[in-house]
Amino acid sequence: MTMETGEPTTNAERRVQEAVRNLPRPAAAPAFRARLKHDFASGRIGAPRTIELQGPRVSLRWLALAPALLVLAIAFVLANRAPAWRVASTSGEGFVVVGSRAVPSGHLAEMNQRLVPGTTIEPGGTVVHLESRGNLMLEVLPGSRLTLPNVPGRWFARQVHGRLERGEVRITTFERFHGAKLAIGTPEVNVMVTGTTLAVIRAPNGTCVCVLEGTVRVGEPGGAMETVSSGRRKMVHNDGSPIEHDAMLPQERTELARFRDAARE
Repeated sequence: MTMETGEPTTNAERRVQEAVRNLPRPAAAPAFRARLKHDFASGRIGAPRTIELQGPRVSLRWLALAPALLVLAIAFVLANRAPAWRVASTSGEGFVVVGSRAVPSGHLAEMNQRLVPGTTIEPGGTVVHLESRGNLMLEVLPGSRLTLPNVPGRWFARQVHGRLERGEVRITTFERFHGAKLAIGTPEVNVMVTGTTLAVIRAPNGTCVCVLEGTVRVGEPGGAMETVSSGRRKMVHNDGSPIEHDAMLPQERTELARFRDAARE
């Protein structure tokens, strides 16, 4: 086409113009025709309009409630938290390695600052009593290495996990622990605590679980769990020796009873 007249000057241009003229006229969408008819009748032809995009509809009421719902969700999560671990007391002289820091046994405030789930507790020459008030208490003996479990929540996140690499930890549970589960792992066994007083002893030759009251589930990693009842013990050796099922040793019975009674006082 020429820029001056707008008329085609060659046969090819004329054929293109004719093909365009013969294209079918697009039909208006029914919604557009109805809106145009309404605008014509109401005198709104030519008035600015807001473009309406199709998409998921969100109620303004829910948008207004979203901040309040978020606050309620946060409050519920915070309310689920049980009392955190704290060092209730220590007995004996020496240091307690909390994580990678050696803390003098009498410096409870410094220990508590470092006492977070997942950290390791290694008493050297002193006994450490760890407490989640109303939930449970642990007595960690000198020479032990314990990975501290989390504290079971009040309504959810009620199963927690810890690990004993060496030494001995005595455990007793309180009323708030009811319905929760504490799993303690050693190289030889998995121990599942649901409410009781017991000792887990990880010695050089294996792991012994002694139950003063209640019942405890004990099994080798990847194996079936079996119940150890009140007054009994289970010893799993790491040299292939047969598993021992026997009555608790008198000394361990005495120490566990002392620990339980002191914790409940």
